[in-house]
Amino acid sequence: MQNSQNNETAYQISDQIRKKHRILISTAAIIILFYILFPIVLSSFMSEQNIYFLPLAWGYVLLLFLMTWGIGVWHFFFTKSFNRKLDERGEQAKAGGDQ
Repeated sequence: MQNSQNNETAYQISDQIRKKHRILISTAAIIILFYILFPIVLSSFMSEQNIYFLPLAWGYVLLLFLMTWGIGVWHFFFTKSFNRKLDERGEQAKAGGDQ
């Protein structure tokens, strides 16, 4: 019974780690797409003679600033709550292993 409980807790922890990796990889892909591909698309569709080029460029810079701060704050709170869950499960596994 004890070994079964430890295996179940280990499975839950590895499942949570997979979830964390999945979220981090998808977030990294979104960041790369936004930081690299959007300026290429912006420069290919817009020319400097276009009246909307400068407002769109400034809007893009503002979005980059807000996105960078937003992702940083989101990542901080996500990893904080995720690590708290893992610590709780680790303590449960230790408590179950000591009995």
